[in-house]
Amino acid sequence: MSEKQTKHLLTVTRDDLLEDGSDLAFRKMLHNLLAFSARLEQIRSRFGAYIGLSGPQYTILITTRQLQGADGVGVGAVAEHLAHSAAFVTAETNKLAKLGILNKVPHPEDRRRVRLSVTDRGIALLASLAKVQAEINDQLFEPVDAGNFELLQALSADLRGSAERGSSYGRLSPAAGWRNVMTVSVEDQKALRNAFGAFPTGVCIVTCSVDGEKLGMTMSSFNSLSLDPPLVLFSIDKRANGLPLWERAEGYAIHVLSQEQTDLSNRFARPGNKWEGVDCRPGEYDAPLLSGVSAVFVCAAERVIDGGDHRLFIARVECHRTDADRYPLVFAKGRYATLKLGEPMETDWPLAIHY
Repeated sequence: MSEKQTKHLLTVTRDDLLEDGSDLAFRKMLHNLLAFSARLEQIRSRFGAYIGLSGPQYTILITTRQLQGADGVGVGAVAEHLAHSAAFVTAETNKLAKLGILNKVPHPEDRRRVRLSVTDRGIALLASLAKVQAEINDQLFEPVDAGNFELLQALSADLRGSAERGSSYGRLSPAAGWRNVMTVSVEDQKALRNAFGAFPTGVCIVTCSVDGEKLGMTMSSFNSLSLDPPLVLFSIDKRANGLPLWERAEGYAIHVLSQEQTDLSNRFARPGNKWEGVDCRPGEYDAPLLSGVSAVFVCAAERVIDGGDHRLFIARVECHRTDADRYPLVFAKGRYATLKLGEPMETDWPLAIHY
């Protein structure tokens, strides 16, 4: 289909949403809504970080405060209000309860269910954020006045309802052999994770130190980002208990594990005492340096940004060391693998494929 033909394909057909038969104004409006939504997501994460929480945890906290009655509020009500799964809200509220921010008590009529309420500590955290939150919200909604505020409330509620109907529209079912990743069921997440696993990666342990506490985590999300300036990135699940500490770290040591370090990888992938008996020494930013690795990058924290259900950590490489005699550990299809080197390539790949 030619470019000229595609220009006449409409993304909406209702006359109310067309101008002179064109959907250009509709598409501009939609792009503005998407941009506004993206900024809201960023601000939500910053609100959370301001009080030491992730963005979703902050939203669950303030929603619980809003919805709770004299006897609290149920997990299901919070999940429905936020359009999250009950399983996700349960996992996050468990973390907030451990932090002393939420109370979780059994339902008086059904012991299998719980009631949520915000503790005095949680209320104090929200109070500490309120002034900053008000200033930012005033800027966010500066174009809204009393005359259109009521209309905006009604329209946003109607759009939420239509979005629910649109997201379940049967015509969006995936073609044969494809998985629909728009849903968030456990089965879909597992299938997508398995598909990601078809791409082999190395295995890293990233370490840092915050307030004298050593942190370390096994991950395969490490990647190079830029040569000039020298930047790398890694990501951490927003549900990770130590995320607020990681976001405060001034620098990191990123270790590319060698084939002999599967036990070390397993240790740092699990909860518990990770450091007992581990051969390490403090490096720059007090980040622990591990021995026996294939490579290590000492990095300064550059910035942290949102990436769906993860936080992306971008870091500037300050120095690095490689052990040419140690082959890196490989992870693919949910298991460790060993690397078999082929003949050196004469091409400039992968740089050549970009030009």
